[in-house]
Amino acid sequence: MPEPTRGGRHGRDRSDLVELLSERTADWRARAAQSAQEARRRAAQGAREARDRAATGAHEARHRAAQGTQQARERLTPGSEESRPTRAARRRGPSREVRLRRTVVGATALALGVSGIAMAVTHDDPGSTPRSAASTAATSAATASPTARASAARPAITPALGPVSPTRPVVAKGTGAFAVLAAKAPAPATRGRTVTYTVEAEGGLGLDTAEFAAAVPQILGHPSGWQRKDSLRLVYLSPAQAKSRRPDLRVTLTSPATTDRLCAPLSTKGAVSCFNNGRAVINTRRWMEGADAYGQNLARYRVYLISHEVGHGLGHGHAGCPAKGRRAPVMLQQTLGLQGCTAWPYPIGA
Repeated sequence: MPEPTRGGRHGRDRSDLVELLSERTADWRARAAQSAQEARRRAAQGAREARDRAATGAHEARHRAAQGTQQARERLTPGSEESRPTRAARRRGPSREVRLRRTVVGATALALGVSGIAMAVTHDDPGSTPRSAASTAATSAATASPTARASAARPAITPALGPVSPTRPVVAKGTGAFAVLAAKAPAPATRGRTVTYTVEAEGGLGLDTAEFAAAVPQILGHPSGWQRKDSLRLVYLSPAQAKSRRPDLRVTLTSPATTDRLCAPLSTKGAVSCFNNGRAVINTRRWMEGADAYGQNLARYRVYLISHEVGHGLGHGHAGCPAKGRRAPVMLQQTLGLQGCTAWPYPIGA
């Protein structure tokens, strides 16, 4: 049998291809027709269900309307004094009872609106007066994000400080001489690396340095402070002890001008504090005026201020805000801004 020519093979190939395409085209058409039929069936079913719902709704509406009409007729039955207001009463308008009910409802709505606005303002203002525990919990549970609710579930920690003395004008430049201050410090931890510190103040500041001396040991010895965070023994040295022992850290309250001198070459511009050469230099401007992040809560800002600068002395660098709405790490520069976090003054709890 003679071998097919090349042209003959190509002809058969084209014929096979045309036949295959024809089969597939027919299959696609069948599937398309089936899909269209299914779509029409679903559309018809949806239309029937919509008509049924509309009919049911119309029936219920007619029933309610008939019921309302019957009730109105019963109220307007002749002989009822309420159903036949006099001409004078119609001129006067709504009765006294109706007006009283409207007044009560309006006053209640106004009170609820004002209360809601006040709660919203109090919730957002970091320097506002704290609300009761019950109202805070109710508002937080209703409005807070999951992250904020998880953060709020942790126990609140308050500064271990007494009332803050009224602020006085900041003295721009003190004497430049320092004195170690006597203070009553809590007992240090029983274990951990020992870090000694003194509390000092520059002369001529024109403020109560005893308040500073009382605050610093309480802040450093707080259960949420660096002592527990870094497993340390923070040991306060009295003026007498400081004469024979050199402290590891000096926490010193200084005037703006002296702050600039002690912090150099760091630039503090008489406005902020620093840690330099073994000394946490606390600027009296910040100690007395606080920062926007803490609003009117000066005592809480002071906890942050001491914790932040001493944190540098313990080897901690600056940190950023981990996520919007979270508590700010104490090593975030909260004096300059919160980067979306909420103010928090302690090493533990953020």
